[in-house]
Amino acid sequence: MFQFGLHNRAGRIGFSLWSVVLLVAAPSSFAQTAQDSSGQAASGQPASGQPVSGQPVSGQADQGLSGNSLPPLEQALSYHEQALMAMDANQEDLAFSLVRKAKRLAPDNTQVVFLMSLLLADRHRYPEAIRMLDQLSGKDPTIRLPAMGQTAEWLIKFGDWVAGEERYLALLQQAPEAALVHRGLASLYLRQGYDAKAAKHLRKLCELGDIQESELRSLLMQSMSFPGDATPDNFDPVGTLGLAKAQAAYADWKSAAETLQLDDPATLDELAFAARCAIEMQDWESLQRWIKSISENHPSSAIGHAGSLYALGVYSQRQGNAKAAAGYLIKAIQLDATDVAAYRFLQQVAIALDASQVAEQIGQRIAMISRTRELGAEMASGPDRSYGTMTELIELLAKLNRPLESLAWRGVRLAYGQQHGTLPASQAREQLQQILSERESELQRTSTEKYIIDYRDFVVCGLSQYLQELSKE
Repeated sequence: MFQFGLHNRAGRIGFSLWSVVLLVAAPSSFAQTAQDSSGQAASGQPASGQPVSGQPVSGQADQGLSGNSLPPLEQALSYHEQALMAMDANQEDLAFSLVRKAKRLAPDNTQVVFLMSLLLADRHRYPEAIRMLDQLSGKDPTIRLPAMGQTAEWLIKFGDWVAGEERYLALLQQAPEAALVHRGLASLYLRQGYDAKAAKHLRKLCELGDIQESELRSLLMQSMSFPGDATPDNFDPVGTLGLAKAQAAYADWKSAAETLQLDDPATLDELAFAARCAIEMQDWESLQRWIKSISENHPSSAIGHAGSLYALGVYSQRQGNAKAAAGYLIKAIQLDATDVAAYRFLQQVAIALDASQVAEQIGQRIAMISRTRELGAEMASGPDRSYGTMTELIELLAKLNRPLESLAWRGVRLAYGQQHGTLPASQAREQLQQILSERESELQRTSTEKYIIDYRDFVVCGLSQYLQELSKE
């Protein structure tokens, strides 16, 4: 189903989307067992002492039992339902007390144990919650996959990012089209500063038609976040690289470079970003040092890494080797067509190679991409959205040959129109059907080999073809 990125949170406090999936996946054997044990619930009336949905929850955990001695499972069902109502009423302490009583009566019940693990997680007792849910999923295979997703989310919240990533990746092997998994990985990689990894999963969300507005903004500027998004609430950085990129989002390149050098950059992502910081500060001596480290420590992987290729291209251009610079920068832009800095150096290289027409096209491309980033930054800075802003962005993305992003933004615009009452329901349905139809066509078109080849030449404004013709002379 095509989503607009305006996901509604679950009604009950503390429920993440994984929690909702778990609730759906959890079998209804608990209620059925309680019905079978007493015969009362089959009539459609609440069991004795069970609160009627919508009644306020009192401060007493045993309220509603009326002193009657109920069968254990039926009493556990009463506690479980009261705990859910307490959560709805923002009474987390009462809910925790009630679910503990339910667990004592039904220690192996799927729904009770799940709710207990959820409340433990809400109290930041993540190791206990994870252990409890792991044990539960071992006994009940119907919830194994959503339990893996929920515990992966909790591991990341607990700060065990490696274990969280491993669970998400294991889950992805079994559910490669699961949007929640791609979303979890994209979020983690953005926080860690691994932009290329994040972009892969964000593009997949775009293909699936289930992408949020903030995620769409991340695709407008792959190498780092917009200032409005690089906040503790939206983008809590993880690790040295994540912190450095959060600082760079505010153009504080000096602090970003100092952050990276504290741990002596070692990974390719860290080295490539240290090189970018040096380029921004025109610290050519440091650039030479980082280029040497990239060439010596990552000679093979650097040729498939956009940030490293950008740094190698700039270094080659500084050395007066325009052809080598063009080769590196072309590959860098083919991997990340949102990198305005790479385009600017590519334009200089095109001029040095006497490709004046290509250089002019690159200048036009820089203007369009820069404008998409300006619009993204504007939307990241506050909640206000104008029809004109989103329409301009949609049209620019279409011109930049990024149809799936353009269609996704059309979905966002449609959702805002409905939210603010400016778009009648009949028109909204009609526009949605049009978006869905176009999206199916674009998914087929963009997956063809011809599109991929043409796109690679398109993003570099034909410079690769120019170089091929130049080499034949």
